[in-house]
Amino acid sequence: MVAKYEEAGSPTERWTWERGHEATRVIRCEWVDRFTVANELIPLRYPYIDIDDIWVLDIAFAPAPGRQQQGGTEDVATYEDALLTLLYGTPEAGEPPADIEYATERIMPSGEFITLPPSQHQWRGTTTVLKKEEAPGKLYKTLEYQYSRTGVTIVPSAVKDLVGHVNNTWIYPTSPGLSGLQFGPETLLYQPPVMSRRLTSAGTTRWDMTFKFLWRPNFQDGTQLGWNYFWRSETGAYEQIERVKDNGVQMIYPSGNFLAIIT
Repeated sequence: MVAKYEEAGSPTERWTWERGHEATRVIRCEWVDRFTVANELIPLRYPYIDIDDIWVLDIAFAPAPGRQQQGGTEDVATYEDALLTLLYGTPEAGEPPADIEYATERIMPSGEFITLPPSQHQWRGTTTVLKKEEAPGKLYKTLEYQYSRTGVTIVPSAVKDLVGHVNNTWIYPTSPGLSGLQFGPETLLYQPPVMSRRLTSAGTTRWDMTFKFLWRPNFQDGTQLGWNYFWRSETGAYEQIERVKDNGVQMIYPSGNFLAIIT
C-alpha cells in the first residue's frame, strides 16, 4: 500500500429517497501514485457507515493546489500531489461490484516413496529376514501448498530472502475447503517463487507472484516434526541429527517468518 490520507472536511454525506445513502471522500496522495491508490480503494466499502451496499461509483482526479510546476521537459505540467474525489453510493444493479482477486490458495497432494530397511523385517511366522530386493516400500503423503498474490506494487525483500527456509510458526490456510489444514512449525519448505511483472494501462508496475511450499510433516505420535527431523532406520522413528565437532543440533533448514509474504 502507498501513502495516502483523507483531507480535512472529508467525508460529506447525504441521503435521498431515490438513491439512499451517498457520500463523497477526498483523498490526497502523491501524483504518481494516484492510480495505485484508486485501485486500492475501489474494492473497499464505504468505511464510515456499517452498510454493505455502499461502494465506490466514481473517482475524479485533480492536482492538489499549491504544489505544482507549469511546463517541463516535455511541455506538460508536473505535480507533486493529487486529490482523488470518490463518490460512494449503491450500484444501480443492486449488487456490489465484482470481487477483485488479490490472493488465491491451492494444494497439490503428492507422496514420497521410502524403502524400509529389509534387515528389520522378516517373513511372518518365520525368522527369515527379508533380502535387499524384498525390501518393502511405504508411501508417505505430502502436498505442495501454493499461495498466489496479484497486483502487488512493492515486492517485500522476504520474497527472495526466505527461499530455502521453513516456517517458524503455524500456518492456517483460509480458503473454503482448505480451512481444515494446519501446517506446523518447520513443516513448510519455501521453494523459489514464480514472479511475473506487468505494466498496467495506468502506467503502474504490478507483480503477480506464486509462492510454493512443500509440506513435510514427518508425523510422529500425532505431532508434526517437520523438515529438520530425519528418518532413522535403526529406531524406526524421526530424529534430529547433530554436528560431530560440537554435538550441536544440526538445523539443515533455517526458519523464517512466512507471514511476511503470505498475508
